[in-house]
Amino acid sequence: MPEKKFKNEFKIPPPHFYRIGPNGRVPGWYGDTAVKIVESKEGKLTPAEKRVVQEEGYVAGPYWDTKKIVTSGVGQTGKWMKKTFKESFKHHEDITRGLTKDYDTLPDYLKSELIQSVYRGDWTKSKNTRGLFNQGNIRMSAEEFLDHEEYLDPRTPQHIKNRIRSVSDALLRYADEIDGVND
Repeated sequence: MPEKKFKNEFKIPPPHFYRIGPNGRVPGWYGDTAVKIVESKEGKLTPAEKRVVQEEGYVAGPYWDTKKIVTSGVGQTGKWMKKTFKESFKHHEDITRGLTKDYDTLPDYLKSELIQSVYRGDWTKSKNTRGLFNQGNIRMSAEEFLDHEEYLDPRTPQHIKNRIRSVSDALLRYADEIDGVND
């Protein structure tokens, strides 16, 4: 694949992976490379936006995800495929805010993990976890979050399990801060 230049002259390295889509193979990138590509298209990203891009990756065109849903960009599906990542991110942050008590007062590291979890659908579907969290039972919510079908399934790829675990770890870190464990 020839190198492409974007408006800030960032040279895109060879893809980390390919996905199969309606039009054939589509290149994709993870981690900091994906962040650089998205920033070259949309401008500087916030730490929470970077976290989502690092986890979701960036794919340069439509492809079928693991659930056979046509997806593109930074895990964008449906109407979000035609919108920017930042527009999609704002939508997911608004969902997170609506599901999470006192969202705007939470530390940035926890917000970042909750948003990336909403992006995957985990926080949205974790009614028991959210209930415990919203009642102030943060430590219990962290434990409950790991009682997760995909997390417990030995066939689930490790990177998915790591994403799920990172939310639980952030919840535990927050519980420790609230309890004064790290004072």
